[in-house]
Amino acid sequence: MPIKAIIADREFYQSSTRPWLMKCTDGDYIVKFSNEITDKSLINEYVCGKLAKKIDMPVAEPQVIEIDQELIDVSNGLIERKVKAGKHYGTILIPDSTNVGKQIAQQMDIKKIVNANQVAGMIVFDTFVCNADRNADNSIIVPIDETREKYRYVLLDHGLCFGGGNWTIPQIENLPIAFSNIPWNISGITDESNFTAYIEKLKALEKKDFKEILDSVPKEWRMPELEVNALLTVLEKRDEEAILKLIKDNKQLFPNCKWI
Repeated sequence: MPIKAIIADREFYQSSTRPWLMKCTDGDYIVKFSNEITDKSLINEYVCGKLAKKIDMPVAEPQVIEIDQELIDVSNGLIERKVKAGKHYGTILIPDSTNVGKQIAQQMDIKKIVNANQVAGMIVFDTFVCNADRNADNSIIVPIDETREKYRYVLLDHGLCFGGGNWTIPQIENLPIAFSNIPWNISGITDESNFTAYIEKLKALEKKDFKEILDSVPKEWRMPELEVNALLTVLEKRDEEAILKLIKDNKQLFPNCKWI
């Protein structure tokens, strides 16, 4: 069920999508307006975020945000942006986050990052969805409490997965098995099981799991049925063992990892 926006606060930061900070019925969300995005990047974001959640990845989970005409009529910013009433894309606001490219993150002791061993899963996941845009700006660290003594990694932004926002059926039918950029500290990967745990989670997903995600994409976001079915087939038939082979063929990238 969509989450309803109740206050349009302000433009959150400058980027190509110019997301908006909005107060909603259950918290503050960063919202991207679906009527402004004409390619498949919004669908990519939604599908990948939901998929990441299914395999227990630390991700800003996507939600459908309902913006009604009454809110638009009293919000000059939304009027200027020509936002249309309907279903839009949002993720819950994560306060106090820091991009992993910042000096504080780069110099942080790995022992302070409570989910450092999940970096292996992040690499597996990005390879599975063929993420072309993983970088230090769309991965963050977040303090787990007010003491700011421990942090966790969180994933953001998956608009350029599956070959990008303008993918075609022939392109996704031939998605490569290749590493994306790896911006995280990999020293927390200490055992092959850090990888295989997420390989097994992906292998355990069935066609109905992928279909559930795709069926929940709002129809207003405009993906033809042929493309929905093609993406469903690609997700169902993705070769997890080939991902593991790629990782093992590049063991030198993970010097602290103990291999079986």
